[in-house]
Amino acid sequence: PPAAPPPHAVPSPSSALALSPSLPSSADDLDTGNGNGGGLSTTAVSASAVAAVAARADSMAQRVQQQAQHPYGHCPFSCKATGKGHTGAVYSLEFSPDAKLLASAGFDKTVRVWDSQLREVSCLHEGGHRLHVAAVCWGAADGSTLFSGSYDRTVKTWDVAKGALVCSHTVPGYVQALQPYAPDGHMAIAGTASGHLMLIDSRVPEAAVINALNRSMINSVRAFANGNQVLVGDSSGTLTIWDFRRPAADAVGGEQQVVSSTLFAQSVCDVPVSHVAASRARGESPVFRDARFVSVNCYDNVVRIFDRGPSRPLTGSGQQTEPSLENICTLTGVKSKSW
Repeated sequence: PPAAPPPHAVPSPSSALALSPSLPSSADDLDTGNGNGGGLSTTAVSASAVAAVAARADSMAQRVQQQAQHPYGHCPFSCKATGKGHTGAVYSLEFSPDAKLLASAGFDKTVRVWDSQLREVSCLHEGGHRLHVAAVCWGAADGSTLFSGSYDRTVKTWDVAKGALVCSHTVPGYVQALQPYAPDGHMAIAGTASGHLMLIDSRVPEAAVINALNRSMINSVRAFANGNQVLVGDSSGTLTIWDFRRPAADAVGGEQQVVSSTLFAQSVCDVPVSHVAASRARGESPVFRDARFVSVNCYDNVVRIFDRGPSRPLTGSGQQTEPSLENICTLTGVKSKSW
């Protein structure tokens, strides 16, 4: 952003008036109609004109003063509404795809749903979690399905309209990240502290449909709209792209399918990756997207922007070419710990 002007550069209304081309600087500039003046009629210099110029000068001075106070040239965010209800720390927030509802996950073991004015719509706790709820995500694009993940090692699916539990899945490890996987609202990706990456389907009770083992604790996940690849950010500072189309072992004896196929792994920093966010095209659903740009936040307070490149063509065997991540931008300057 452009540097803010120094304090001495902030004009006063009087100085702005003196610099305004709309007013004469002296009586010699006035044209009294005898042809000897500078071309400005005295009748034009009315009280309303002076007031208008003064108002413009005041407005300009205020804008410059605001820019001096706020280097980015705009006023800071202001609080629009406050929602109260949780009795413990709120650890996850997600707007519904239509932005009409907000879901929150708290350390009071509850999941709550709010309207756009932060009025509580429902508290989902009947048959709910026994420990801290650390992650929440919306399933269906119409906002009818909600997933929640907890330190009690479960992922639960909720019917938002009824405020009722649909099903519960037990997973190996504390759930730290959730992401919707398909627009039908039935599936979600869960990442755990034990490094398990799991595909949960509410139509398949108890067991996960797919279970992959990441190299270290998973802090963030992002599923791409093609339904094939999942990006994982973990505690080793590594980004890994998993391909759910290439299982390493099929289900045997009732065990769930196990996947160990990674398309890509890249170390991005020497500290844990705390969060991964994906871009979307204008007008595209904020939940289901095939993102080209990915932002990665690490515990070194640096945000790194990666380019996945354009959509890759299929090879002759029907498989997509190998993905890549190019670091195109690095953002620094955050002073406090960035999550």
